[in-house]
Amino acid sequence: MPLIKIFTKSATNLPLSEIHAELIKIWNVPADVLKLLVVPVLDWAPDAKNETMYVDIRAKQKPERTDEYVKNAMHMVTILLEKHGHRPTVRVELYDQNLQHLTRSKL
Repeated sequence: MPLIKIFTKSATNLPLSEIHAELIKIWNVPADVLKLLVVPVLDWAPDAKNETMYVDIRAKQKPERTDEYVKNAMHMVTILLEKHGHRPTVRVELYDQNLQHLTRSKL
């Protein structure tokens, strides 16, 4: 499951339905598998690149997610957010599925 956290310096009016739809295409996963969170933060340390958002992506390591695939996906995410007026820094971490654990509330 790609977990995509977008940290912003201020509240944003990103069209989340549109962004989510584009991200499921980029990562080639079903809509219910990709989790998108937008997190406004109070402040962060200055950055020389003058970024307006930081995108942290965790995704399951799969054979098709080669180095080239991931770099291309990062580039596409950057372009997607630039279209909405942001200067993102994008980070991706792939994890081993055998080390992942999840529990959900049954309420």
